[in-house]
Amino acid sequence: EEGRLLVVKEWRDDERGARVPAAQWKLPGGMLDRGESFEAGACREVLEETGVRTTFTSLLAFWHRHGLQWGKSDLYFVARLRPTSSEIRIQEDEIADCKWMPLDEFVRTQDHPLILAVCRRLYGFTREGLADDTSSRLGSRGYAPVAQLVEEGVQWPGRQPFPTYFGTAVELSE
Repeated sequence: EEGRLLVVKEWRDDERGARVPAAQWKLPGGMLDRGESFEAGACREVLEETGVRTTFTSLLAFWHRHGLQWGKSDLYFVARLRPTSSEIRIQEDEIADCKWMPLDEFVRTQDHPLILAVCRRLYGFTREGLADDTSSRLGSRGYAPVAQLVEEGVQWPGRQPFPTYFGTAVELSE
C-alpha cells in the first residue's frame, strides 16, 4: 500500500544458541492450515505475526522447491494484500521486529530472490532505481503491478467450483 511493504524480522538462533533477530527483513507468512485458501491463509498469517488486518487482492508470484528436509516440497506464494488497519502489534514469540518499508528501500537493502524478482518484474524497481516507465504505474493507492494472478472459479459439470488463478493485466485504478 502506498509504495510500502509490511516486513518482519524473525527470531533465529546464532552460533552460540542465543536468540537474535534475523539479519534480513522478509514478508510475513507461514503455512496454510489444512483446507485453508491462499486468500484466508495470507490474511491470517499477516494478522497473527503483525497485528495488521488485510484484505486479499491477488497472487503475484510463487515458487516451488523440492527435495527439502524430510523429503518435503516448499510452495511459496506472494500475495498482494490491502491493509485495512496499519497499527503494528508483533507476535513476540516469532517476530523480533516489524515495520512498513518503502519498496525502493527493500530492493536496495535486501536479498530475498523471489521478492526482488516480484519488485523488478511486476513493479519496475531495481537496485539501480526505477525503470523509466514505472512512474506511470503510480496511482492514488501506491504502485500497481503490471500483472497479477486473479482467482476465478472453474467448475467441472456436476461438481463444486474450485479456485483457479489466471494471469491478468492490472489497470492503474486498482
